[in-house]
Amino acid sequence: MLRIFQSDSAANAKGYYTSGLEDAHDYYVAGAATSGLWFGKAAEMLGLSGEVTQEQFHLLCDNHRPDTFEKLNPRENTKRKIGYDMTFSAPKSVSILQGIVGEKNVILIFQQAVRETMIYLEQDAHVRVRKNGLDETRRTGNLVWGEFTHFESRPIDGISDVNLHCHCYCFNTSYDAEEGRFKAGEFFNIKRDAPYYEAIFHSRLAQGLKSLGYQIENKAYGFEVAGIGDENIKRFSRRATEIEELAERLGIAGNDKAKDKLASLTRKSKKMRFKGAEKLAEWRSRLDWDALDLEQPPTKTVKISPAFAVQLAIENMFERKSVGSFRRLIACAIQNSLGSCTVNEIFTEIRGHRDLVVTEKNGEFLATTHEIIAEEKAILEYLTKTASSQMTIDPWYQTKVQTLDDDQRDAVEAILKTFDGVIAIEGRAGTGKTTLLREAVLAMHAAGQNVFT
Repeated sequence: MLRIFQSDSAANAKGYYTSGLEDAHDYYVAGAATSGLWFGKAAEMLGLSGEVTQEQFHLLCDNHRPDTFEKLNPRENTKRKIGYDMTFSAPKSVSILQGIVGEKNVILIFQQAVRETMIYLEQDAHVRVRKNGLDETRRTGNLVWGEFTHFESRPIDGISDVNLHCHCYCFNTSYDAEEGRFKAGEFFNIKRDAPYYEAIFHSRLAQGLKSLGYQIENKAYGFEVAGIGDENIKRFSRRATEIEELAERLGIAGNDKAKDKLASLTRKSKKMRFKGAEKLAEWRSRLDWDALDLEQPPTKTVKISPAFAVQLAIENMFERKSVGSFRRLIACAIQNSLGSCTVNEIFTEIRGHRDLVVTEKNGEFLATTHEIIAEEKAILEYLTKTASSQMTIDPWYQTKVQTLDDDQRDAVEAILKTFDGVIAIEGRAGTGKTTLLREAVLAMHAAGQNVFT
């Protein structure tokens, strides 16, 4: 999973560094790479490498270069965006595998998946261009972020759950080579394309786990390691269950953005009942070891081809619309193929797909197919051909139904009085389209017409 959170104050941003060290210092695995580390092409430009220090982190939060102490971005005001927390979370089964079962290589595979995904994300870095009357964005391809790996969730009643996740705190700055200076970044496209980066992360992580001999079970939300067991996953998902139950009571169960906000508003104290070895012992006692079945043969999982994964994504995206986000399409294809195909195999299949048509509009790549374009051309031709070509169904119709509002009455009259061969009624869910169509059908029958549905 990938969630992106914006920081609007330096004080809030500085909390990521403090929080990162608190969580890392209490971790029980000797030799684990838990300290914050610098990454990104812009980090190199600012003289940053290796471990993140408090001074470096705070200087960036306060809009100063950590190498020269000069101002970083030219514009500085109280409403500036400090940075973005890119939080990558491993599936719960992966957290259990690493934190309780004791598969030491999982941390390295997880961190590698995060870092490879952040390279894709960094390539999409942009800055705003406002000089000489321009109002556009320019690709820079460089960012600076501190990476903090954490291993547990917020505690409930003093007891945490195993939860492998990583905060990549990305500062709101990027070097504009054309203007020769650092500037505030434009992160709208990155936030919009979060599902694309999430799919890449899931794929990299799944492939890494398969290289260790584990089998992958594809899920709607990502994947799980086969053989951990649903009950074990549930036992160590208490915080997620708590948020889901609260969201259900508040009527926001299907709203991921609202649930993310709810999670931040309902965070409890980090005070732990157990630490170190005691914490591990509590986790191990909670796990149902008899339910583990990690040595599953490959035949238990379904392997699909890149072509099938892409075709399935195309059918899913264009079932109800003719144009969609190209990156959402890629994300869907990658998600369909977790554990079966690599990211590069999906990219290769999509690039060679003969029916796909891709174009760019306002900084976003959009996709459709030649088949859909042909269908829409045929529809337009038919609409043109049948415009003003028909007799009206009932030119004297006057509704007697008092329950219809003005918009519904207008729609019914438009249906019955049009001279066109085709008429479309559009409206949001719950606005009474079904009700007005019932009245229209009754009026058609009254006018001696047969109605086919």
